[in-house]
Amino acid sequence: MNLRLHRLAVVEIDAAVDWYEARRVGLGQELEVEVERVLGRISALPLSGPAWRGRTGHRVIVVPRFPFTMP
Repeated sequence: MNLRLHRLAVVEIDAAVDWYEARRVGLGQELEVEVERVLGRISALPLSGPAWRGRTGHRVIVVPRFPFTMP
């Protein structure tokens, strides 16, 4: 499956990476790695996350170690 991220999602991810990087050098990079893993999981197993807010056509996966979700 090919994933396409909405431009605003990319902006949000970039802002979160910058925020974490400002708190500790390297932490933003760690978030990027985790986001890439989640995107890989979504691409390989698009139905692996639970339904988001009861919507069967929308799923959500929590990014490990960070309070960040990928709906």
